[in-house]
Amino acid sequence: MGADEIAGKSAARQADYPHVASHRNGSGWFANRVSLAFNRRIRETFTDPSGQSFEAWVAQPTDIIIGKLHAWEEGRSDKHPNDIFSILFFCLRGYSSHDVNLDEVTKEAARLGQETLEMWNKTLARAKSEIEKGYTPRKW
Repeated sequence: MGADEIAGKSAARQADYPHVASHRNGSGWFANRVSLAFNRRIRETFTDPSGQSFEAWVAQPTDIIIGKLHAWEEGRSDKHPNDIFSILFFCLRGYSSHDVNLDEVTKEAARLGQETLEMWNKTLARAKSEIEKGYTPRKW
């Protein structure tokens, strides 16, 4: 179900989608964000272990990180900063052909609040520092 369909549900039905209802402000910000991410998705070709190629739609790294910021804001799980670090390291190290829009992510982190912005800045600084040192935290 698309973001517009979810956002358009009646108030009673939106209880089935608490992640949308809890993020929405009066202008439907969350539905707009999901729609933007959906429109920016990329068609990629992958090869499975048997050598068979297939295509799939994937989200931009920027949109994944912004989603992780929102998830962290809700539950403060260490999983989300760790995931953000991995995405940043992978992209900033040059392992991805897709860039992270650092300005866009920083603006969204600030919009979510001071603690989220601090987590984002620390995670970004850690990724940049480990890249400068030449670290490879795990095998990709």
